[in-house]
Amino acid sequence: MADSVLRERGLAIRKQLWPDREGGIAHFRALDPAFADFILEHGYGAIYGDPTLDLRTRSLLTCAALAVLGRTHGLESHLRGALNIGITAQELIAMLKQMGLYAGFATINDAFRILKVVLDERNTPSA
Repeated sequence: MADSVLRERGLAIRKQLWPDREGGIAHFRALDPAFADFILEHGYGAIYGDPTLDLRTRSLLTCAALAVLGRTHGLESHLRGALNIGITAQELIAMLKQMGLYAGFATINDAFRILKVVLDERNTPSA
């Protein structure tokens, strides 16, 4: 598939997740525009754009992985993206509890804190 097709698909997916900003690739764009394009085309255009899994599922999986890996900055951004595409606070809480069961409850403490901050910023009730 041509890079331009992947780029357009990647842009469309990112706009769904983060309609108000470029998101996490802005710092790559400032330092290495070619790497930013690579992430956009391959990470979002090819991987997120693969129709085998829908965007909702991919978003939940991404949040789960970032939570258990302790990648708090990326998690914050992807929690916002999940909410932007209609994943509810209750679903995100359930996902974090599930991750706590398998990855350890101490592992996801920061993830719960970050979700609370994101929900408070949006004035979204958590229950």
